[in-house]
Amino acid sequence: MKKALPLLSLLVSTPLFGQNPLAIPPLVTADTFHLHVAPSTAEFYPGVVTNTYGINAPYLGATLELQY
Repeated sequence: MKKALPLLSLLVSTPLFGQNPLAIPPLVTADTFHLHVAPSTAEFYPGVVTNTYGINAPYLGATLELQY
């Protein structure tokens, strides 16, 4: 039974992965960035409001390409 439990939990939880696509913000191509961090909320699931922090957006932020 001890060996079957991890296998059973893997089979039960596998369908839960990948249900929501990863939201990747657009790429910003400017030479100078003005970033404003602020608290906000987002509704990832219908009727469920989640507190978030965002950078120039309600959650997440812009995708920055940096060269060093």
